[in-house]
Amino acid sequence: MPEKLHEQIYNAIKKDVEDGVIKRNTFISEAQIAEKFGVSKGPVKVALKRMCDEYFLILYPSKGYMVRLITTEEFEQIQQLRLCYEQISVKLTIANASDAEILSLKDTLHENNPGYNNNALFHTRWAEITHSEYHYDTIKTLMGFQKAMRLRPEANNHENIISALLERNESKATQMLMDDILKTGEQL
Repeated sequence: MPEKLHEQIYNAIKKDVEDGVIKRNTFISEAQIAEKFGVSKGPVKVALKRMCDEYFLILYPSKGYMVRLITTEEFEQIQQLRLCYEQISVKLTIANASDAEILSLKDTLHENNPGYNNNALFHTRWAEITHSEYHYDTIKTLMGFQKAMRLRPEANNHENIISALLERNESKATQMLMDDILKTGEQL
């Protein structure tokens, strides 16, 4: 089934927010987005409303939409949620993923996406191999918040996480994960 127009617009705008193409503190309007995509305002309005519902944008009536700034407190809440959900990633991966799927995570380590994009790619791909659609959707959303914040991981434990998952060592993988998540923080 082909992707609906509002979905295409949503995905494109979300990518622009996550990649920093749409900058924080800059207003965008329905008319501006409609013109960019050569469409009416209807599908644009649906896409922008969804982005507001998912906390990526804030609507300022009569002014337009702005990329949401996440406070330090909100960032810490997101980190706590990631710690909980990604510990579930460890359990689900050990239970459901093949060695080949776990090894496929190494492909994300050398993508041509700078900084946080590689980190987000790793964690969302990892959630994908858990074989839980709802879990994947949740991790993807949480990583989207952090991509929108343009955070830079200081370092990562991705290689160590992969090794621990291949060993099917839950406690080691969980510890590597915790170290990895807690090292994320500086804004680009």
